Amino acid sequence: GFMSSRLLCERADLFRGGAILTASISTDFFPNCKPSQPIAVLLMNSTKDPIIPYDGGIIKFFGKERGSILSTDDYLAFWQEKNGCVSKKETIEIADKDGDGTSVSIESYEDCANRGALLLYKINGAGHT
Repeated sequence: GFMSSRLLCERADLFRGGAILTASISTDFFPNCKPSQPIAVLLMNSTKDPIIPYDGGIIKFFGKERGSILSTDDYLAFWQEKNGCVSKKETIEIADKDGDGTSVSIESYEDCANRGALLLYKINGAGHT
């Protein structure tokens, strides 16, 4: 997911889109994220991920701090602006189907610039899976 973020930031001209799964972008690298054009982006993060905090902050892995990341909502807002997405189209809720306490909220955005598109799969209650 972090490599996808970097590629979308640095080489949007090479891809039609990209998926950023269980990741965001480091706060150190974020000021350098300057995509050359709108590009389709899918973000997929869990609200209870113990490694990649949905609300941003410090990544902790095997007891060590691995830097700080932007929150999923802030990163989503960044891509909404970069892709010229005027408004949120809808949110589709997928209920817990197997009793594990998780659900999914799918947010889609519309009226994006040419080549731009934006989706968020917010996995409610899951960990780093």
